[in-house]
Amino acid sequence: MIKHDVAQRSEAWHLLRSRKIGGSDAIHIQISGKRETVGRRDARNRLALARLGVLPVAEPVFVSEAMERGIRLEHEALHAWEVQSGRMVEAVGYLESEAFEDTGCSPDGMCGTTLIEVKCAKPSLHWQYMQGFKSESGISKIPKIYQPQILHSALVSHCQTVEFVSYCPAFVPGAILGVASIPRAEIEGEVGTYAKQLARFLAEVARECQAITLSVNDPNI
Repeated sequence: MIKHDVAQRSEAWHLLRSRKIGGSDAIHIQISGKRETVGRRDARNRLALARLGVLPVAEPVFVSEAMERGIRLEHEALHAWEVQSGRMVEAVGYLESEAFEDTGCSPDGMCGTTLIEVKCAKPSLHWQYMQGFKSESGISKIPKIYQPQILHSALVSHCQTVEFVSYCPAFVPGAILGVASIPRAEIEGEVGTYAKQLARFLAEVARECQAITLSVNDPNI
């Protein structure tokens, strides 16, 4: 694993991410079948073109209300985790995999071999997450929509523990912070399955590179 010391959401960080498969792409990596999703196609084409030196055109980044809330409260949430755990969070710019080409992630924080991912949900979702933390086990402790991202980040970071944090300062006092702590041993099977899915996807990217190169060099085009 290679650590890149760049500030998250900086120009250098956005440029680095544009050339990699990251956690937000993971949901498309897991999906395969006869009917390809638009997200999987776009991710494959983006990475293939980046390998050939063609970077995506900079476009305005859509920031939803939930995303804005997460950005605004992330540092506050990490501090709350530090207070509760008695441990310090290491800020991470970008982690690049050495095992999988053009693959990386930007976790919200690391603490030794512990991966920390923060979600700042609205009260109703925070309550749902808290219930899942208590009643579920393994990867099922994490809301389904975030499971691909967590598996991707666990694969890249080689973490030994995942701390999935839900933070909601508007919730009932005393329960604004919820943490699902998952040892890697409990999700090793899912991480291994995702690794195989990622390898297949990267093979698709390589074939896409070849197809683009052949098309560009075809004198009949």
